Amino acid sequence: MRLRHQGHGMFVGRGLLAGVLLVGLLAVAGPTAALAQDAAPPAADRPAATKPPVDDDSAARTGWVFRITLPITDTGRVRRFVRNATDRAKADGVWPLLIFEFHVPPDQRDFARTSQFGASYELARLLSGERANQATTVAFLPESIQGHAVLAAMACQWIVMAPDAEIGQAGVHEPTITPPVFAAYREIAGRRKKIPAEVALGLLDPNREVLEVETKTSREYVTPEGLAALRDRLPV
Repeated sequence: MRLRHQGHGMFVGRGLLAGVLLVGLLAVAGPTAALAQDAAPPAADRPAATKPPVDDDSAARTGWVFRITLPITDTGRVRRFVRNATDRAKADGVWPLLIFEFHVPPDQRDFARTSQFGASYELARLLSGERANQATTVAFLPESIQGHAVLAAMACQWIVMAPDAEIGQAGVHEPTITPPVFAAYREIAGRRKKIPAEVALGLLDPNREVLEVETKTSREYVTPEGLAALRDRLPV
């Protein structure tokens, strides 16, 4: 299974639209937006604001872009980046916009698919956890990704994809997909609800059949085994 835009609240581009959307996000963030290539912004020297900002249309925003070079093998630099960015934004009284660029080195495409499950799951929990929820998080995919980097991208609140980018097979290097790995993908999909859980599991296991079903009220994704239960629950 491969995933492109399916209308699940993802920003996904056609033509130059993805680039325009990313530029638009940075424009909303304001002139202090910065590119961080595996580095964290400096922490603020002044005390934190007494009341943290809220994520609404009226809140001032400050943005950073952080490049995650694949494969994912550790989370330390991203953790420091998220902590320092949210601390600085709180001190400035603004809402942080954190854009994570998933970078595939052009001469290492096969190697980039080998993100470690443990590190990717840890990163996904970080990007969907309490500290990251003090910001708006965006996964920017300028090109296709495979492997467990998919899990980390799923953990962001929004996904921006270039026109030709795809979210490919997440379990590409897993000889056997164990129950804990299935549970991790279901957990992160449930946290963000941008990619339905069954779709996430289909990305993980290419042998898993996932059906797209249009009901009278919604679009649902189920396995063939779950179709009967869906018919009992919703008019198809």
